[in-house]
Amino acid sequence: MSKGLFNHVDGNKVLSKHFTPSTTLNSPAAFFAADGLGAIEVLSLHFPGDLSEAEKVESERLWREFQEKGLETSPALRGGVSGGWSVEKDVPVLAEGSGEGIAMMLLLGWTTVEAHMANRESKAFLEAAPILLEQMPRRCGLYMCHVKPITKSKQ
Repeated sequence: MSKGLFNHVDGNKVLSKHFTPSTTLNSPAAFFAADGLGAIEVLSLHFPGDLSEAEKVESERLWREFQEKGLETSPALRGGVSGGWSVEKDVPVLAEGSGEGIAMMLLLGWTTVEAHMANRESKAFLEAAPILLEQMPRRCGLYMCHVKPITKSKQ
């Protein structure tokens, strides 16, 4: 049984993967400087390691379509989206027995976790969900969690 990316993280370990930012996956807005940013959604979309460049391009196009139709309709989305692809091909994929591959990692800014979860019940999100869940070529897993943005003061 394969483990998901976040199954490898606990309070004693840090899982480190390198990602190459994608110009087509990044919003022009300054992501972490957004007013009202109360939660960051961390979304990883998992793919086999032999995903072709054409399939990556199509996955990015489909992500942008999903983002436009299912996310940007929400006033709770703050600061846009930042994303990229894993460099190494050893990211655990989530499909049963599928081993390792690559991931498209996305960070999305929301006003609150509750506002993000409420958007998932909106008509726009539900109509756009098949783009993300059914149309991406060879997607073999998805993981989502939230983190709270904090600013540490310099001492």
